Amino acid sequence: MISDSIGRVGKFILSLMVGGLSRLKVNPNILTFAGMVISFWAAWNFGYGEFRRGALIVILAGLFDMLDGEVARYTRSVTRFGAFYDSVIDRYSDILLITLTPVEGSAKLGSWDGQNIPRTCACFGTIGARPLWRPFKLSWGSRPRKSP
Repeated sequence: MISDSIGRVGKFILSLMVGGLSRLKVNPNILTFAGMVISFWAAWNFGYGEFRRGALIVILAGLFDMLDGEVARYTRSVTRFGAFYDSVIDRYSDILLITLTPVEGSAKLGSWDGQNIPRTCACFGTIGARPLWRPFKLSWGSRPRKSP
């Protein structure tokens, strides 16, 4: 009962936001990118030990992640590229949060080493692109081969 009410209020607020962004002709891909920037901001706060602020900022990033798809569907501007872009950027945001916030105060101490981020992002990018690939068969110790 209470959860239904919260869900209805949340959907109503989300629909108002989607309608407003649609009227402003905001590109859903811009919302996706903004969500990643906001995730970086959250990770930065976590790295400096600002956990409450970082948690609130993660919620804001999640809101942008919800809005981008809703705006795309509302404005009928859904594309394969947009779906791929959203998927990859979501994973990049996860990587930012995971790799930039492993230790409280790591940003203050200068002990953080970000050399693995580009490699990890490349791996996640190929994983995100996987729905666009043709199916392939892979067995242990073999090279991937495309299915006929």
